[in-house]
Amino acid sequence: MGRMRKVLVNLGSLENVIKVSQTVTENLQAMEALKGNIEKSAERVQSIYVELSERMEEFLLYRTKQDRMDDLVNELMRSVDDMNAKISRFVTRDDLEAFSQSLKPSGEGEEVAEPKKDAIDDLQIQKEEINMLIKTLEDEYKNKRISKDEFEKTKKANVERLKEIEVKIKGAEKMKKSGLAPEAETPVTPKAAEKPKMGTTAKPAKPVNRKEVLLKDLEDTYKKGFISKEAYERTKKMILSGKG
Repeated sequence: MGRMRKVLVNLGSLENVIKVSQTVTENLQAMEALKGNIEKSAERVQSIYVELSERMEEFLLYRTKQDRMDDLVNELMRSVDDMNAKISRFVTRDDLEAFSQSLKPSGEGEEVAEPKKDAIDDLQIQKEEINMLIKTLEDEYKNKRISKDEFEKTKKANVERLKEIEVKIKGAEKMKKSGLAPEAETPVTPKAAEKPKMGTTAKPAKPVNRKEVLLKDLEDTYKKGFISKEAYERTKKMILSGKG
């Protein structure tokens, strides 16, 4: 009986061992499944982190380019303003001087007496101003403040103008050598009124409309590309707003 009891006791212990073994096995299987899920989640998190890092680098690169673009735009605007200011000086100086002469009052039938300029000196001044303008354009192009197309177009127009002035200078020098005194192209003075015959009434000489002459010259200069639209509009407004 003692042996039987021991066997029964041992069998009870074995059943407990089997149950514990089964429980442990189930727990191990659950832990393995949980481990697999954790590894998958870790891989996903790592992938998301890498993607976010790459996008952040792209964003920083884009922001750097945007800041550089803003600086370039601001620098370009300043260069355009400086260039317009320089060009406007070449345009308005002689025009305003001639325009101020046209504002002087004159009596009816009287000639408008204006001092004559030496044609060669006047042409030489124009030549120097255009050469200075071309030099300014070259500096602006070297500093990458204007485009190549704009530089070549403006320079070509001014070089053509220089050729025209050279031809006029040579013609004026020939006239001067031959004893003829060439006169400057501007200002244009009206012809003197002819003396009336006996028994007739003298008609006053028709004065030259100086504003029309200045506006015509200004428009030709703008169409040839020697000045900017801003300089053209500003000078035109000054001429039209004058009294005379």
